[in-house]
Amino acid sequence: MRHEVPIFMYHEVAGPEGMQALAGRIQLGYVVTTEQFESHLRTLRDLGAKSVNLEQVTQWVRNGTPIPERSVVITFDDGFEGNYTTALPLLEKYGFTATFFVATNRIGDEVMMSWEQLREMGARGMSIESHTASHPLLSTLTRDETRSELAVSRQVLEQQLGKQVRFISLPNGDSNGWYHDLARETGYAGGCGSQFGCNDRGADPYCLRRIAMKRSTTAQDISNYVLRNSINYNWAMGKARIKRMVPALIGKRRYDRLYNALFGVAEQRKGRAE
Repeated sequence: MRHEVPIFMYHEVAGPEGMQALAGRIQLGYVVTTEQFESHLRTLRDLGAKSVNLEQVTQWVRNGTPIPERSVVITFDDGFEGNYTTALPLLEKYGFTATFFVATNRIGDEVMMSWEQLREMGARGMSIESHTASHPLLSTLTRDETRSELAVSRQVLEQQLGKQVRFISLPNGDSNGWYHDLARETGYAGGCGSQFGCNDRGADPYCLRRIAMKRSTTAQDISNYVLRNSINYNWAMGKARIKRMVPALIGKRRYDRLYNALFGVAEQRKGRAE
């Protein structure tokens, strides 16, 4: 089997009591339950999966630097507080590490992690990386706006956490024609998008594929992704491909408005670019 690395993209982990506070802030289908998250981690442990970080993956992609068989990367986007209160203890319980991408303008907001929590997570072996400053749709930004989002978030994180920031996650997986050049210019070594799939040696290190973890994601799904069960994996790949066609046809601005109106959450920030 060809060596490929799945990168799992979580957003939040919460019990029943936490769902109400998250309503309107995130599409609740992307919030996994505490029991579900633990079942995912238990399955990864039982499969002998090895938790690696994005530095290891990008070095493997660029240079062929060896990484273990059944390597996986666990990531979280946005910076919700349950990442600290719920996900962190379970990650430690099962011996896994994760990368947490945070939008710096939202740190300390209601239901979001604080700087103190982020510092503690870093001290406990987790990676804290950039999710831009204001979580915009990059396709709506000018070149200067894009540069500011990338540079400011990285600078603020490094000042507050005292650690180098090397990676970025694209909000909504959205990009533009300037992203790759500006990411390199502003000091990033790589980044993650949200296109479904695993990563092989031909992957784009600045737009690594990920697999979104949803309320509907079962422990069996996790096993299928790690073992690359062709029927289940290809079915999921096909569904993701169809889903990507919609914003391509109607445009990201319109798609974002329709999506967020449907699920009752706030729209992404948009810039001046047409």
